[in-house]
Amino acid sequence: MNGFTWMYLSVVVQGIMKLAVLVVLARLLEPRDFGIVGIALIFTSCAERVGQVGVGPALVQKQQLSRDEIRTGFVLSVLSGLGIAAALWIIAPYAGEFFDAPEVPAILKALACGFIIDGFGVLPDSLLQRRLQFREIVLRDNVAYIVGIAGTGTVLAFLGAGAWALVSGHLCTKAVRLVLLLRVEPASGWIAGTLRLTHVKELLHTGFGFSLGRILNFASLQGDNVVVGRMLGVEVLGMYTRGYQLMTLPAMYIGQVLERVLFPALAQRQQDSALLRKAYCSTLEVVTLFALPTSLGMFVLAPEIVFTLFGERWVSIIPVVTILSLGVFFRTAYKCSDTLIRSLGAVYRYAALQGVYTSVIIGGSLVGGSLAGLHGVAGAVVCAVVLNYLLLTRLAASFLSLSVREIAQPHLPGTWVSLWIGLALASGVPALRGLELPPALVVVIATVFSVSIGCVALVCAPRPVRATMIPTALQHLPVERLGGFGRVAVRLFS
Repeated sequence: MNGFTWMYLSVVVQGIMKLAVLVVLARLLEPRDFGIVGIALIFTSCAERVGQVGVGPALVQKQQLSRDEIRTGFVLSVLSGLGIAAALWIIAPYAGEFFDAPEVPAILKALACGFIIDGFGVLPDSLLQRRLQFREIVLRDNVAYIVGIAGTGTVLAFLGAGAWALVSGHLCTKAVRLVLLLRVEPASGWIAGTLRLTHVKELLHTGFGFSLGRILNFASLQGDNVVVGRMLGVEVLGMYTRGYQLMTLPAMYIGQVLERVLFPALAQRQQDSALLRKAYCSTLEVVTLFALPTSLGMFVLAPEIVFTLFGERWVSIIPVVTILSLGVFFRTAYKCSDTLIRSLGAVYRYAALQGVYTSVIIGGSLVGGSLAGLHGVAGAVVCAVVLNYLLLTRLAASFLSLSVREIAQPHLPGTWVSLWIGLALASGVPALRGLELPPALVVVIATVFSVSIGCVALVCAPRPVRATMIPTALQHLPVERLGGFGRVAVRLFS
């Protein structure tokens, strides 16, 4: 609960900052600037999966960790960071030719330098995760983002740096984060061990499984971008990536936060089957309660969200955002199964499912793009996300010996709440539009209204669909500090 508290505090802070930066940059930069950086990020995102050969997750997943293994992990991560930076420099010219974007090679070479920085930061970050020191991680992540993307990137965009504003902000964020990590986890504590070949083999075996799964997951996340950039052009890619980013925001701020806390916690208790079953079902319930209503809200409010965040010149992506909103819940919820499977060390079975997901994403995007353009790609991506959710959930259930009924139960509270919110939005949003209110005001009113309706639905829920995690959370959180409001919350939801 302490880890979740700090991570969600980070979500609130970074969520506000990232939305603000997104709004500002969408007005200071052109769609082509985002498209050019988006192409470079296809390669750097792949390199992130390969570059550290899975050393970080392998160190976190191990139940016991010796000083020699720590030393071995440090050497491997530094060497791999240098190697991947060199590889990106070599392929940079070919990347520009493939996408017919002459600006890409220089940008890709600059971003490659970030992997050298990352190589030195893998080990201190992994050690903090193992010890569940999320307060330290959160503080350093937020400070680095403020100085990097929010500060350096925005200022350079205002000065007319174009795509280079995004690149500079990205590199500055990495550098600041490394400096802050080394202050709390100095190198003197983890470079004194001995480099042993047996530890190299063990870490690489587990790490390669993590990397393989991450590579295939990357291919699934970027496969549609490759198709759009190649078939429809850089400018269309810039628009598509903005719409896709909206779909992934809930996954980042709900699923990814849970993943960062649960992965090290579950890895340390991976032999306790009863605890794993309880943690998995509870997490799935929480994710459904938040992500499913969010998906409905984005579907109904897609025009207002686009106008509020990006402005009128991005009006053409409204249909894309509407389609992608249908995948919000599944994109967020599959993080629960993803985290559990990796915490158990079943990295190769996880990688096999990611291979299926990747194939469906790329094949579906090619077919959808040729038949219906950008809308077809978005529809294919949503279908692939749903399939991935079903496959990962099935694998997680098999590990935990959960029946279909036991898997379905955590979905019921969120489904109940979503029905209430869906009915309320279906009648309320057209009325708000009829008043010709500013789009931002429509979003705010609809959000407050939806949260209120959701709370009423939770209180009135019959026993079969009643949420169990909210009373549990209230027992472990210091709600008494909220005074009368806290006491009312406990009385209503317990």
